[in-house]
Amino acid sequence: MKKVMMILLAQTILLSFCLAGPAPQGSASQQTPGVYDTWVATDGLDRSLPSAEEAGDTRTDKYVGLFYFICHDDPQNGGSGTLIDNSKVFAEGGLFAVWEMLLQDQTHVWGEPYFGYYVNTDEWVYRKHAAMFSALNIDFIFVDLSNSFLHGEGLFILFETWHKIREEGGTTPQIALFCGWRPSTARFTLDAVWERIYQNEAYRDLFFEWEGKPLFLGSPADLTQEYLDFFTIRESWVGTGSSSEYVYTGVNQWNWFDPYPQTVGKNARGENEHISVSAAGHANSDTSRSYVGDGG
Repeated sequence: MKKVMMILLAQTILLSFCLAGPAPQGSASQQTPGVYDTWVATDGLDRSLPSAEEAGDTRTDKYVGLFYFICHDDPQNGGSGTLIDNSKVFAEGGLFAVWEMLLQDQTHVWGEPYFGYYVNTDEWVYRKHAAMFSALNIDFIFVDLSNSFLHGEGLFILFETWHKIREEGGTTPQIALFCGWRPSTARFTLDAVWERIYQNEAYRDLFFEWEGKPLFLGSPADLTQEYLDFFTIRESWVGTGSSSEYVYTGVNQWNWFDPYPQTVGKNARGENEHISVSAAGHANSDTSRSYVGDGG
C-alpha cells in the first residue's frame, strides 16, 4: 500500500494533508536533492527538531504538499491599494481600532511577514520559497484559487520562476491548483490558465501527477471533456459538509481542511488516498488547537 503525506500551509497557519493509496499513484519529478537531512535546529522556546532516531528514515512511499496562497496582489494588477497590518493597528488603538479598520475594503494581514509586505509578483520571494520548501522535502504545493480570482500575474510568475530555477539546476516542488467546490470557479480558472500553463510544454515537469495525470482539486461538473481527460480530478472542500453545489460522498474527494477527527478521502475503488491534518484555519471562526470555549 503506497502512502502519501501532504502538508498544507495557509499563509502563517500550518495545515497538513496525509494521503494513502495503492502504488503507483502520485508522481513527483526526480531532481538532485540538496543536503538538508543533516540540519538541526532549536527555536526560541527551546523546541528542537526530531532526530533520525525519533522520526525514522526518509519515507520514499509518501508525498508532502503545501497549501499556498498568492492572494497578496500587486496594487498595479488590481490588488487593494492599501495594506493594513492588524497587529500594528491593535498596538496603536486597541481592539476598537481593529474593528474600525476591518470595515474598510482593503487588504489586511495579521502581522508583517518574514520577507516583509511582499506582493505576488515578487520573483525573489518565489525563489526563497522554493529553496525553503525544498529544504523541507515538500513535493508539491496547492495554489489557492478558490474565490474565482487569478490575482493578477502572480500564478504565471510563480510557474515561470520555478521553471527558471529548474533550468538553472535548482530544485522546486511541483504545483497543483485548488479551486474550491464551485463548478463555475473550476471552469473559470482552467479557461484562464489552460493555454499559458497547461498547454505550455516548458512547465510539464512542474505538474504534480496523480494516477498518471496532472492533479486538479475542484468540481468536474462544468468542465469540458478536454479538461476531464487531461486531469485527475478530486473535489475538495472543508470537512464533510455539503452545500447546494457540493455534496460530500467521501469518494474522489480530498478535504483541504478538516478538524480532528479527520475523514479519510477514498477513490472510486474504495482505497484510502488522503487525510488532512490541520493545526488551524479560518481566522473568523473558532477552529484552532489553541482555542478553548466556555465549556473548556
